[in-house]
Amino acid sequence: MMLRRAFWIGLFSGLMMALSVGSGVALPNPPGGQTSTFIDAAAGEVCTFPVLVETTAAQNVRATLPNGLLVITGPATATATNKATGESRSYNISGPGKFDPATNRLTLAGQSLIVQPSSVGSPFLITTSGRVGFVLNQPIDQPLRGHISHDICAELS
Repeated sequence: MMLRRAFWIGLFSGLMMALSVGSGVALPNPPGGQTSTFIDAAAGEVCTFPVLVETTAAQNVRATLPNGLLVITGPATATATNKATGESRSYNISGPGKFDPATNRLTLAGQSLIVQPSSVGSPFLITTSGRVGFVLNQPIDQPLRGHISHDICAELS
């Protein structure tokens, strides 16, 4: 599986856009409004089919809080494609989110894209609305305060 900086996030939220999450994230420096490959995964790594996720983001660190947290937000979308069928769908993942560089904890608060590859745990590819937090490259360890907006693997299967 290939995870690249595409922003995520896509942060994710769009944050996933500014960050690349595999229930792990690769931290920001999103290309301003450019489209990048976020995930190019073989069948079984994220979904039961091969999946490509491309993101378009203009996200940035908007503020650094006194406690060191980075606030990341900005416009972002993700387009997921079932590579076996060619079917694709686009999603808003504009965030916002916060990243704590001291602990590697990412806290997403808005529209986010989250992926967990099979190498980390039970694989999934979802968008969420609401609060979710986790430490990069670790399974989600806090209750989801919001809801799963889209189960992308189910929608594209």
